[in-house]
Amino acid sequence: MNNTPPIIYVDMDNVLVDFPSAFKHYDPQYLDTIDDKDEIDGIFSKMEPMQHAIAAVEFLATHFDVFILSTAPWNNPSAWTDKLNWIKKYLPEVCHKKLILSHNKQLNIGDYLIDDRLKNGVIGFKGEHIHFGTGNFPDWKSVIKYLIKKENINLKNFTFENKDTTLLYLGGINGTRDSTTYTALKKHCKNIAYISYDKKNVELAKTQIENEVVEAQKKYKNVLLCGNSLGGYWANYFSEQFHIPCLLINPSLNPKANLEKYGFGKNMLSSFKESTFYYKNKIALLGKNDDVVNNKLNAQKLNDIESIVWVDEGHRLLSYDVLIELIIYKLIFF
Repeated sequence: MNNTPPIIYVDMDNVLVDFPSAFKHYDPQYLDTIDDKDEIDGIFSKMEPMQHAIAAVEFLATHFDVFILSTAPWNNPSAWTDKLNWIKKYLPEVCHKKLILSHNKQLNIGDYLIDDRLKNGVIGFKGEHIHFGTGNFPDWKSVIKYLIKKENINLKNFTFENKDTTLLYLGGINGTRDSTTYTALKKHCKNIAYISYDKKNVELAKTQIENEVVEAQKKYKNVLLCGNSLGGYWANYFSEQFHIPCLLINPSLNPKANLEKYGFGKNMLSSFKESTFYYKNKIALLGKNDDVVNNKLNAQKLNDIESIVWVDEGHRLLSYDVLIELIIYKLIFF
């Protein structure tokens, strides 16, 4: 049985590296005089990563044998060094000694080549060319989605670890840090924190959660909220307040209609503000058989968000496979 991972090559310019990002370092009038901008001495040292590129390659490296396969301008010696230094800066471990610079990419043997052009031997590559920047593969999200499906990659076996990213979890009315949902998430996300908040005092809960979110933003570059039931109300609330991505699990977006049976008085229920949905960077996981919250109404309120995923379950999840895949995908593509 062959357990060797598939070989995948990744181009640099306008695939891994945002070529135009270097232009801001030059006088526009000077740039107008240069036809071949890739021959400007030192220009490759000033380029930034494409959106999601670094996280995508780090993810690919857990399932593929990843190599960087790029072409450096023949008349710009600095580019050869700068491309090496760029990899050392942004992918020092994942791509250590895995940079190939060639004008004949067809000579490389492998399964996939992610490239935005057909030049320099790409058209003769014997594996599959994933044509980056085209209709089928406009960005890194589409590439990863395709490869996950094509290679039948099971994300529930993947553990996300990034020192710049954390996941904050907010449980429901009876939720604790020993809950099965939080326990399942801990297995797949290294940087995760359970936010404890008062379940009976709305103003106190707001203060407690806000303090936790603010502290997390000080420590991490990226903060993702995940809220279940009542925690979904709060995750959505602070997603709106701070423009933080979130994943909502059967959220109680209208606590006034859902919580009276849990002992909330009318005065306390009136303290909940109406949920808003201006910020769209959200995913909702909704149970078709939920008899606690009205998920049909939730879906109507959330119809403009990034994604709504339905599962054939009730209010309390019994299977966490879909949730784990959604969380990991959201963490990868922040």
